[in-house]
Amino acid sequence: MKNPLVVAQKMKAAFHEDIGAKKVTQSMVAERFGVSRSRVAQYIGLLRLPDDVIAFVVADENEEYVAHLTEGNLREIAAMPDPIRQRRAFAELLSGTPSC
Repeated sequence: MKNPLVVAQKMKAAFHEDIGAKKVTQSMVAERFGVSRSRVAQYIGLLRLPDDVIAFVVADENEEYVAHLTEGNLREIAAMPDPIRQRRAFAELLSGTPSC
């Protein structure tokens, strides 16, 4: 499975590509990646995670630690309202400790 945060970063970059005078839309990104517009929104929503969490998940050297993570796990954490709770939940997920 592709790392969903890597895909999200690529999608975000696609929004900033120069295509002349036109603005890149969510529909254009969806077509380019072969997914629906709602999937683009789901992927981009993962980028609400704190930068340090994103960096950890996408780093090749951490692959063995994050291999068991699912996009659903990450989406649940990204939906949390504050970065402190997100970091705590991510640490608990990595360690196998249940969230409170």
